[in-house]
Amino acid sequence: MKTKTTSFVSIILGALLLGSIIGCGTGGRSAGGKWGTATGESTATTRGFGGAVVVTVKMVDGKITEVTAVGNSETMSIAGPALNQIPNRIMRDNTYNVDTISGSTVTSNAIIIAAKAAIAQIVTHGGGNVEVDNPTVEEEHEFYEDDLFDWE
Repeated sequence: MKTKTTSFVSIILGALLLGSIIGCGTGGRSAGGKWGTATGESTATTRGFGGAVVVTVKMVDGKITEVTAVGNSETMSIAGPALNQIPNRIMRDNTYNVDTISGSTVTSNAIIIAAKAAIAQIVTHGGGNVEVDNPTVEEEHEFYEDDLFDWE
């Protein structure tokens, strides 16, 4: 009787262990990456500090495989680090939720906003082009001046 109980408990524990190992293998998610099995390419355009910032995102099976950011009207000595590093961070972390680059916050945010729109376009429509309407630099400064520095 004791041998049957021990064998039964061993089988149950083994099944639970196997189930937990299999569950951990996929990170608790369904097949594909964070974004399901979304596959496609999308380009989103938004405003940076100096003008248009164009971000292209490619995804395969829910994994971000390529991100490029171009800002020909941006001041490269200031925006260059964001244009180079933010796309790499998005691809590495498989999300648009990444830290901005100090000293290049406007361009960083423009890249992140455009990447978010491009990813949404891929996930919902399989790809395509998107125009993103984000506040201009002047509108952002007006907001901060009106709301944060109105000390009178």
